[in-house]
Amino acid sequence: MLLVLMITAFGLFLYTKAYFSPSYIHYRVGERLYREGKYRAAYEEFKRAFELDPYNRAARQRLADLKRMLGYGRTLAPKKD
Repeated sequence: MLLVLMITAFGLFLYTKAYFSPSYIHYRVGERLYREGKYRAAYEEFKRAFELDPYNRAARQRLADLKRMLGYGRTLAPKKD
């Protein structure tokens, strides 16, 4: 019984830690801004979430999507004569 209680408490601790982590908070703000169509502001929030937690796959994916949408990271092709 004590072991079950300890495992449950530890699971709740991990869930709470992840849910209220700074990375997750920036991710949630980014999601709200993304839904509102504020893509540049959302990009900054996802970028911050990814900087805080490089293992945040959801933030990394949204960041990549927004980079493509906004044209960030594009290089200009040399002109052909």
